[in-house]
Amino acid sequence: MVKQIRAPKTSSAARVFLKNLSELDSPEKRWMLLRDEGNEVLVKEILDRHLFERRKELMLDLANMHNSGFSRFRRIWGKRFLQRPSPSEREILQLRDELRRIWQPTSASIAEKNKVLEEWLEWRPSRPPGLFSRIGFDPKAHKWQPVLQTGSLIPAFASIHGQVIQGVLEQCKHLAVCNNPECSAPFFLAKRNDQKYCENDECIHYAQRKYALEWWNREGKQLRREKVKRKLRVSKRRGK
Repeated sequence: MVKQIRAPKTSSAARVFLKNLSELDSPEKRWMLLRDEGNEVLVKEILDRHLFERRKELMLDLANMHNSGFSRFRRIWGKRFLQRPSPSEREILQLRDELRRIWQPTSASIAEKNKVLEEWLEWRPSRPPGLFSRIGFDPKAHKWQPVLQTGSLIPAFASIHGQVIQGVLEQCKHLAVCNNPECSAPFFLAKRNDQKYCENDECIHYAQRKYALEWWNREGKQLRREKVKRKLRVSKRRGK
């Protein structure tokens, strides 16, 4: 069995913050607490914990995106990751291809895969914001945030490269490719070391048919020949 990676634990300070937030009696007071600059680090820590599952969804959507699937990807993830300045369609497709290289077990060496992660760390928008596009630009959106309470670095909320890096590090032992050649979304997260197929119904049925055929070729034919031979021997004895 592959040990499942659990969502990051919440620090004691973040738990106290959540308790205080839940005890407030109005949305306005909750919003003021969330907007307080002194709570910025705690909010980011809590947000990162809840983004654990979303990172898996992001990785699966990105790795399984078809060449013509950018519009769908933008519809799902655009508000978060594709605001100005943001990766272009070409850069998103490049990110997808590089993620697939990391995902496939034999597509590249560990050193080559690490190099891809290092390049993602250095990613910046291909066209820096100009005089007018600088409005609303947050330079921290493409960086990592230190969290003193947990002694860790977390990816910025709006950094797709940072979020994918974090997702790869969290799920690297679960990255698997479905063995069904007709699978529409072959990149999946395995629950077992020996899992060769994703959990789509079509792929489960394909695996069952393949297993049955392999069993027949390996054992079934021989068992049938032996059964026919036994019947012939019995028939000959009765004939005598």
